[in-house]
Amino acid sequence: MDQESIADELYGLRPTEFTAARDGRARAARKEGDRELANQVSRLRRPTLAAWASNLLVRAEPDAAERLTQLGRELRRAMRELDGAQLRELLGRQRRLVAALAGQAARLADEAGHPIGEEAQREVERTLLAVLADEEASDRWAAGRLDRPLSPPSDLGGVGLGDAPDRAAGPRGPARERTRDRARAEVEDRGRAGRRADVGDLDQARRRRAERARRELERARRAADEAGSELRGREERQADAERRHEEAERGLAEARQRVTEARELLKRAEHERDAADADRHRSAKRLREAERAVDQARRRAQDATATVRRREKEAERFGS
Repeated sequence: MDQESIADELYGLRPTEFTAARDGRARAARKEGDRELANQVSRLRRPTLAAWASNLLVRAEPDAAERLTQLGRELRRAMRELDGAQLRELLGRQRRLVAALAGQAARLADEAGHPIGEEAQREVERTLLAVLADEEASDRWAAGRLDRPLSPPSDLGGVGLGDAPDRAAGPRGPARERTRDRARAEVEDRGRAGRRADVGDLDQARRRRAERARRELERARRAADEAGSELRGREERQADAERRHEEAERGLAEARQRVTEARELLKRAEHERDAADADRHRSAKRLREAERAVDQARRRAQDATATVRRREKEAERFGS
């Protein structure tokens, strides 16, 4: 799909559905490698309620939209020609048609689940007046893709806000000049009124934006304070965790050193144990050998004693 088709689809959605659908279309285009289309879609702005209701009207009531654009063409032609009689008739039609279409837009919005308030309905009416006053505005509205309401051009004084001038009695006489002067004065008065209304709307919008910016700044400051407090708390917990980790590292190093020392001691003790066991075996062997030697010597001593006694007895026998 191209950008025009996507825009047609998106601006037919309810405002609450617009952003998610737009972002989804942009992601899909980016995924397909069409970065330019993705950027174009991402730049589409979510419509205000008044702009959405105006789009809803032109999409749901194409015949009424065509009547309004046709009436706008006739009004602009009558203003150019300063045709007072035709202007009076057209302005009457315009007032009735604008009121009916603005009411229909409000009903359509309500049926779609997004009722609009009085301020938004007035913006719809101003959009319709802009359509009547300006051909470019008419084309933009007819496309059904407004993201903001339209305002009547100040140089046309807001067509339809007053009565039409009288038609001149003759094509060239003084009455024609007076009619032209009255029409020009009325246009200028309407232009000034339109500009004052625009300035008032602009000031009011600026005040609303300033108040909204102030509230957002306060929220941002509170959020920053909360984030700072949370950051400080987390930094303290991190420092405490780091200290505990360092202590654990030192404890582990000390334990490893003690294990190493204990292993060295164990090795020496095992070596000493093995040496003592070898000495025990050698001493046991020498003990057994000594015991055998003692036994042998005892037997020899006993034999020698027995021999001495025999000899003594023999000597006594022969001596007597």
